[in-house]
Amino acid sequence: MPKYLLLLSTLALASPALAQTAANDGGADSSVDAGDIVVTASGVAQPADQVGQAITVITRDEITRRQTVAVSDLLATTPGVTVTRNGGIGSFTGVRLRGAEAEQTLTIIDGVRVNDPSSPGGGFDFGNLLAGSIDRIEILRGPNSVPWGSQAIGGVVNIVTQRPTEGLQARGSVEYGRYDSLYANAGISGAKGGLSGALTGGYLKSDGISTAAVGTERDGFRQYGATGRLGYEFTDGIGIDLRGYYADSRTDLDGFPAPTYAFADTPEYSTAQELYGYAGAHANFGAFRNTLAFTIADINRDNYDPTFGSAPSFIGRGRSERYSYQGDWQAASALRLVAGAERENTRFNDGTTFARTGITSFYGEAIVTPIAPLTITGGIRNDDHDAFGNHMTLG
Repeated sequence: MPKYLLLLSTLALASPALAQTAANDGGADSSVDAGDIVVTASGVAQPADQVGQAITVITRDEITRRQTVAVSDLLATTPGVTVTRNGGIGSFTGVRLRGAEAEQTLTIIDGVRVNDPSSPGGGFDFGNLLAGSIDRIEILRGPNSVPWGSQAIGGVVNIVTQRPTEGLQARGSVEYGRYDSLYANAGISGAKGGLSGALTGGYLKSDGISTAAVGTERDGFRQYGATGRLGYEFTDGIGIDLRGYYADSRTDLDGFPAPTYAFADTPEYSTAQELYGYAGAHANFGAFRNTLAFTIADINRDNYDPTFGSAPSFIGRGRSERYSYQGDWQAASALRLVAGAERENTRFNDGTTFARTGITSFYGEAIVTPIAPLTITGGIRNDDHDAFGNHMTLG
């Protein structure tokens, strides 16, 4: 029998929405004004004054002003967000929203859900996520299962990389600092006619510090990566979108060497290759907007201990593929209907165990604005898991 979970409908008043400003949400937040557009609340773009949930927005201007290297450092100063990191930059980093576990935070990069099926609990490691290519971050604090499913128990971190701009624009920066740290990134974007595109590239190298408190050997980090976007509008409201993200990282580790087996310096290290891709098409017919997309997240992780040879001591292979459709209909000035269908296939391999599963989901939302200061959002979602069966959520 399906299980039912009843959640209170969301009521959005203008005053609470306007309260999501830098003054109330801490120094890391760019103010969320009434005119700002956010997508994490309902899965579609809507003005912030129609949202009754706690959302923080960090813009590119804020990232540039703070000169932050790691995205996790930006998130750490956001209210309701706790960040834990096992060592220096590049080591495992978990993000917890409102006390939930790090594995209960849904992370999205350019429309791709990047939670790793091969990691414990299927969470996302923020340790390798750098800020150089990031254009905007939205943090939704609190569960929102109708548009996002069960992965969003704690909330959602939605990350958008550099987007195309009108005309041709370029930017770049190079920084050098302590621990022989070199950080360089550059980007170019532009649009002409129906064609638009953006490309970024980055490199970070740092000798780091010893993860072990009693250690003297520095545990360094190295990453190079790139992001890209390409869009083409065949006609007004009908087009395609391609997005890609790639990062190759290496992190030095400490371990528990013989004979004491206490945490100390070791020559161990880990590598990670992350590839995220999005291919979508959109067709807008007046007030009826349609999006069809395929996304892929492929993550390869390896640990090495040169003491025991050149072969990996551990591997993690996680992959998820998602097919989705979303329809968004402004049925009337006070009524907006959103519906979607999704199929996600996931698999992992740790060298000894290989497993795969999948889930098919359908959802629908109604966003009603009976009077200007009041917005009521209600929805229903059904998830059919290959192993665990059906579950319906009302919200």
